[in-house]
Amino acid sequence: FTPNYEAIVAYEVSSGENKYFKVERISEVQITKATFKFEEQHKYNKPDIFGFQGTSLDKTIELDMSMRAYLILKDEFPLCKPFVTEMYGTGRFHFKVKVQSFAPPARFVKGLRGEVNVLGSKPFLKFLEKNKEE
Repeated sequence: FTPNYEAIVAYEVSSGENKYFKVERISEVQITKATFKFEEQHKYNKPDIFGFQGTSLDKTIELDMSMRAYLILKDEFPLCKPFVTEMYGTGRFHFKVKVQSFAPPARFVKGLRGEVNVLGSKPFLKFLEKNKEE
């Protein structure tokens, strides 16, 4: 299971890949008498706070957010809470974290234009510019 028990990680024989399956989408579990196979292929790479799997947390994002943006962030991605600091008296929140992919935080930023300011990480700014919606 991933943190917060949101997904399970399993090796998929047909694709030869380890995949994440959201628990809420699993409709049935069948217990069989089959023995465990492919144990050496099962790998678990801890997902980042956005649920994105990978092998390293090598990308930094730093944001300044409104209270509305913070509330949405913590509701959608509860694992973010330890990385958020309230800027008391301003109604703003500071968020800095390392992630495995810029794609999920970019979707968050794009979805809350005017509520989120990108403060840091030149690579993240370049990613946003490159993937800017027309």
